[in-house]
Amino acid sequence: MASTEEKLLTLLLSAEHLKEAAKEQQKAVADSLAVARETLKGYREISDSVAQQVRDEVRQEVQKMDVAGLIGERISADFQRLEKSVG
Repeated sequence: MASTEEKLLTLLLSAEHLKEAAKEQQKAVADSLAVARETLKGYREISDSVAQQVRDEVRQEVQKMDVAGLIGERISADFQRLEKSVG
């Protein structure tokens, strides 16, 4: 049967081992969180970039539609003047 001192020493070694294991796990979790933050930052940058590109493309298409509308109005006005001058 192990003596009390041996039991205490074993318990102390076990506690020390658990303490070191907990520190390693804590470091692993902190590292994982750091990687996750960087990944999310990258996703956010990609998302912002895509959103800006979509806004730019929509703005360009709206400008094209505005120009087409102005041209259509001009052609319509020219036709009306032509009809009046012919009629």
